[in-house]
Amino acid sequence: MPDRHASVRGPAHPTGSHLAPSGSSAIRPAIRVFVAALGLVLAAAIPQAAPVAAAGDEVKQISAGARHVCAVKTNGTVWCWGFNKQGQLGDGTTTTRRRPVRVNLHMGSTRTALNNVVQVAAGGNFTCARRTDHTVWCWGANGQGQLGTGSVGGLTGVLRQVKLGNPAFTAVTDLSAGGAHACAATTQATGIPRIVRCWGKGTSGQLGHEKYQSSPTPRNLYHTRGPLSLGPDHSCAAPQPSSITVEQDRVHCWGHNGSGRLGVNDTAKRSVPSNVLRKNVGTGGISELTGVKRVAAGRAHTCAVFHNGRISCWGENASGQLGNGNRKVRKLASDKGTEWRQTVKNVKDAKQVAAGYDHSCAIRKNNIVWCWGSNSHLQLARKASVKDKKTRVKVNGLTGVQQLALNGSKAGGSFSCARKSDRTVWCWGSNKNGQLGNGSSTNNKSPIRVRF
Repeated sequence: MPDRHASVRGPAHPTGSHLAPSGSSAIRPAIRVFVAALGLVLAAAIPQAAPVAAAGDEVKQISAGARHVCAVKTNGTVWCWGFNKQGQLGDGTTTTRRRPVRVNLHMGSTRTALNNVVQVAAGGNFTCARRTDHTVWCWGANGQGQLGTGSVGGLTGVLRQVKLGNPAFTAVTDLSAGGAHACAATTQATGIPRIVRCWGKGTSGQLGHEKYQSSPTPRNLYHTRGPLSLGPDHSCAAPQPSSITVEQDRVHCWGHNGSGRLGVNDTAKRSVPSNVLRKNVGTGGISELTGVKRVAAGRAHTCAVFHNGRISCWGENASGQLGNGNRKVRKLASDKGTEWRQTVKNVKDAKQVAAGYDHSCAIRKNNIVWCWGSNSHLQLARKASVKDKKTRVKVNGLTGVQQLALNGSKAGGSFSCARKSDRTVWCWGSNKNGQLGNGSSTNNKSPIRVRF
C-alpha cells in the first residue's frame, strides 16, 4: 500500500549522511522539553469540545420489547436488536441480532430503509412505528392480529401498514405496544374528540372496546385521551398535557387486573378505560387519582409520576418493584395526606418513570437514574448477589439521561436501556438474546453502550 504520509516526510537519507554538527546534540533535549511544554499550555488555553455521539449513534427515541429493543435515529430510520424469531427486528430475517440492524421496507427483491419515522413501539414479539405522514407500520408476530392489518397470522417479518379506519383523522400523535396488542392516539377533525384506537389481543379487555375479544382491526376508544403506556395485557393512559375538563385530568387503565395493576381497588379485569383510584393516607378516603404527568405500565404493576416529582406505583410487588419499602400488593395508588406515604421512597424530584417486567426506574431532575425491584438479571445495575431492592438504588456511571426503556420476559430475562443527551444508547441487565446490543450474550451490571 502506498505511504500516504510520504509527501511530508522528505527524502530518506543513508546512515551517517546529513548529520547535524556535534554541538547541537546538547541543545536538542532542551528544545524538546520547551516544545512539549508549549503544547500543553496551548491545549489548556483552547476550549475543548464536549464529547458527541458518532454520526451513526444519533438516536432520538428508544423502546424496549419483551426480548428486543428498537431505536429511531435523527435521520428517521429505525434500528433494532435482540430476539428475532418472529421477524420483530424488521430486517427481513428471523435471525437474532446482537447488534442493531436497520428496519427495511421490502418491495419485491428490493429493500429500502423504513424512513421518516418519529416514534417506534416495541411489543412482545412485534414492533410498530409512527411516521411523519401519520401512517403506522407494524412487523413481527401476528398470531393475535397485532399488526393491525385486518387479518391474523401469515406476515412474519413483513412490514405492513395498519388500517386505522374511520372516523377520518388528521394526525397520529402517540403509539404504544403491549404483549400482543397496540394502541395509537389520533387527532380528529374540528369538533371531533381525540380518539385512541387499539388492535390485537383483547381477551383480557386490553383493547378497551367494551368486549373481551381480540381484533385484527383497530377499534375506537372514546373514553381516554392522553399519552399511552401498554403492559403485556393491560393498557393505561395519562392525562392530556392540555387537559381542559375534569374527566381528561384522570389516569385511565383497562385490561387484565391481576394483583390490582389497574389501580381500581380490586382484581377484576376491565374492558373499558377505568379511573385509577388513590387512597388519602390521612383520612383513608378513596378518590380518583389526579396530578399525574406520565404513567408507565409494566408486566403486572403500574407507576405514575406526579407533577411535583413524586412517584406512586401499584400492582404486583413480590420483588419490591413498587419501591415503597415492602412486598405487599397494592390495588390502588396512594396520594398525599398529612405526608406522602406509600409512594416510591426517597424520590421527590422525578422527571420520568419506567416500569419493566419486575423492576422500575426513574430519571431524577439531575438526569441521574435510580431503579428498584428485582435484580435477577442485573437490571438494577447491581452485582448478582443483590437479588432485589425494595427502595431505589442509583445506577452508577450513567449521566445526562433523557429517556428510559425497560422490559423483559420469563424466557429472556429483564433489562434496562437509557438514551442520553448526547444521543447515545446504553443498556444493562439480561443479554441472553442480545438485548444489550454490544455483540455479546453476557449479562452486564454496568451500562454499556449500544454500538450502531
